[in-house]
Amino acid sequence: MAEAEKPDADEETSGIGEAPGAGEIGRSRGHGLAIGLAFALLLILDDPAGVATLIAHGGEQAIAVCVGTIVLTFGIGATFTGAIFILTEDR
Repeated sequence: MAEAEKPDADEETSGIGEAPGAGEIGRSRGHGLAIGLAFALLLILDDPAGVATLIAHGGEQAIAVCVGTIVLTFGIGATFTGAIFILTEDR
């Protein structure tokens, strides 16, 4: 029996239905979410602008709304930035 053909090291292999650059966009989104979460937690724990005091007076769901807003903002920004880098990349 013949061995299956192996792709060259230079060729990119992608999964079925996967658009070129989808992995890079996903990684950018993941990095943005992680950085946003770290920033939100640092902002709440360090409390340089009185954010923790405002959240404490905001009610039961205020911390979730604050952290969620910051994390999603960073995630969306990183996703768009990653998409722009991929689209403008010279291949």
